[in-house]
Amino acid sequence: MKTFVPEKFIIPERLKTDKYIIRKLTVKDCKLDYEAMVSSVDIIKKVRGETSCHSTWPSKDFTFEENKKDLEGMEKDFSKRKAFNFTIMNKEETKCLGSIYLFPIDLYFPKEKEKYNVDFSMWVTQEAYNQGLYSKLFSIVINWLKRDWPWDFARIKIRNAEVPTGF
Repeated sequence: MKTFVPEKFIIPERLKTDKYIIRKLTVKDCKLDYEAMVSSVDIIKKVRGETSCHSTWPSKDFTFEENKKDLEGMEKDFSKRKAFNFTIMNKEETKCLGSIYLFPIDLYFPKEKEKYNVDFSMWVTQEAYNQGLYSKLFSIVINWLKRDWPWDFARIKIRNAEVPTGF
């Protein structure tokens, strides 16, 4: 069975910049993640694209308990190296600015496995988007994927409906 990442590959669990921290998303992040997500449902759907996404997530009535359950599953998948989900935090880690999702392509898009290996998407909060951070964070993440991850970048499906110029 083919694995999502090579067995000996060390998963980069954290990326720190001068203003942001991108790190593994855990259940401990539930409160900040939930606050970010429920305050930004419309922008999440705009940048990720309702038609390009595998589900209708997030719905306006998504609950804290549903979010906690999602995060528990994501944390479990991360530990099993099946999928990788990250939170984007301010440098003080007091505010969630968004999330990043890295899934094996055949999880949601099995018909595209000949062309791609990875399904990548991300979102930022409405506040971060209004401050112009979406393009900046998108660029940081793309460069991180190219530099620190084992995949051929050409085989990463960028699922976001809104892709900043240059990508």
